[in-house]
Amino acid sequence: MDFLKQGFSIRHGDYVKGAKEGLREVDVLAYETSIEHRLRVCYVIECKWSGDKPWIVFTSETGSMAESACVTQTIV
Repeated sequence: MDFLKQGFSIRHGDYVKGAKEGLREVDVLAYETSIEHRLRVCYVIECKWSGDKPWIVFTSETGSMAESACVTQTIV
């Protein structure tokens, strides 16, 4: 599903409150809010880890990030 084409806002590497562990990072959070209907729809998306391919890169046709921010966001 192309969330942007469907009108959703997207955040990468966002944090959600977990029941036991406190804050937990999720890979992608896609959400849309309808003020008129008092409704918010959220998709919480997790990517699986692989030993032979440990990196995943998210791209966007509409968003951009400074090179310095890319380094900050990807090296932990």
